[in-house]
Amino acid sequence: MKQTEILIDHREDVVVVTIDGDLDVIGAGALQRAMMQLSAEKPGVVIVDLSKVSLIASLAMGEMMSCHHSLERRGGELRLAGASDLVSGALGRAKLLDQLKAYPSVDDALAA
Repeated sequence: MKQTEILIDHREDVVVVTIDGDLDVIGAGALQRAMMQLSAEKPGVVIVDLSKVSLIASLAMGEMMSCHHSLERRGGELRLAGASDLVSGALGRAKLLDQLKAYPSVDDALAA
């Protein structure tokens, strides 16, 4: 089984978090560590690139919502990008897409 990798790319006042692998229990833990690191940096916008994610657990969804609320309190924003139909379906069933902005690609999220 491939370990989930999380890459953080700082682009001026935007941070792109690219996730390569499943956001299962172990992947959610990696996401939590990355988001805690970002929280200390206080970015304005965080884009989570989900284009290489095929599975997302509720723990990872909870971590994204926690980051969303933290950013929102500071006037920032969490954007999702590139989610597959399967991941988008899971996010939709969990009602996250009612609260988070989702874009077809990172470029679309950057342009928003």
